[in-house]
Amino acid sequence: MIEEKLLNKELIGLSRAACTLMLSIGDIITIEKIKGGTYEGSEYAMHISSMWRFTKNGDILLATHDITTPFDENLENDDDWDWDYDILGREKEKGSIFDVRQLEFINDYLPLKIKNVKFTDTNDLHIEFDKDICLDTFISCSRKQEYLRFIDFNTRKHTVIFEKEHQT
Repeated sequence: MIEEKLLNKELIGLSRAACTLMLSIGDIITIEKIKGGTYEGSEYAMHISSMWRFTKNGDILLATHDITTPFDENLENDDDWDWDYDILGREKEKGSIFDVRQLEFINDYLPLKIKNVKFTDTNDLHIEFDKDICLDTFISCSRKQEYLRFIDFNTRKHTVIFEKEHQT
């Protein structure tokens, strides 16, 4: 089970691909590429495409809409506003809230040890970490679609979380 694999492992990285939150979890291992060669990566990865948020003592540290919201509030009020969230590597003033706060989160908190993992009846996910930090995901659509992908690089298995079911 996913819960058993994650318990007592550490969150060692987080990033994004477009609007998907990507978490790196566990020890660094050597992973064989499908077309040959190897690379170093985490044992497990989670790709979260549902709503999510990291909290600490009731404060939201990072959340879904931080990815698509400019860090500089003035950009939203600019009549000539032509801002695209999907450009990485920009200077802070032109990045998203996530792109700026992600670096702060990594520097301030990682690694984070996983203390508890729970899926609800609707497959929302709650992870409790040390340092009083939690991650919650929320399935926000009634249509069956991929909300979360758990990748075990030890076995090369992908488990996809849909509304009310897991599929390996």
